[in-house]
Amino acid sequence: MISSWFEDIYSKEDITIDVFKLCNTLGVKFILGEVTKAAPGTNKVFLSNGTQLEYRIVSYDLGSLSLTDTYSDLIKNSYTIKPFNNASEIKKIFKEKPYGNYCIIGAGVSSIEISGAIAASIGNGAKLDLITKDLGLMPYSQLNLKHSIEKNLKKYPCISIKKYKARKWQLAIYNMGNHIAIFHYGPFVFSGKTAWHIKKWIDTRYIKQYKQLYENK
Repeated sequence: MISSWFEDIYSKEDITIDVFKLCNTLGVKFILGEVTKAAPGTNKVFLSNGTQLEYRIVSYDLGSLSLTDTYSDLIKNSYTIKPFNNASEIKKIFKEKPYGNYCIIGAGVSSIEISGAIAASIGNGAKLDLITKDLGLMPYSQLNLKHSIEKNLKKYPCISIKKYKARKWQLAIYNMGNHIAIFHYGPFVFSGKTAWHIKKWIDTRYIKQYKQLYENK
């Protein structure tokens, strides 16, 4: 939903969930802290404030970083979409400098959706390069899906594509900006406003089901 947030279709409140309230409603203890050490032999994790937590089962969701100290010369001009604060900074930059030169690196769903949303948001005054491997966008997807994505992106004069196994039957809907999306399910692909409205219904319903747990209590 972040791509539609770039177009101001959704507000920040529309696409975020209050995890603390959700946990409190479900009777789950929420601890905000930084894990500095894990000791599997004693089933303990240690937090930066000195707290020790015991566990029976632990699940680590560490996320990922696209930029490290190795690329320190690029960090000042580069942003990752996550965490959300980064996305907020990116949106601010595009709003303040709609005629700048920008590039998005990646050939996956997120890069494609963000490219369409930003192009729709800032108009034709900017130069937007989408950098990908030589296999092109969505390299392991069906040809009709790849063609539909490229066709929709070419509608934006400021987007230039520079070239640098999902399950067989998996639903995916790609936001292309301007209330247009591509619906993909198996061999079935179509684009238009209907696909966008289906995506909007699925996304807003997903967020709402969590918010209802604590807003209606």
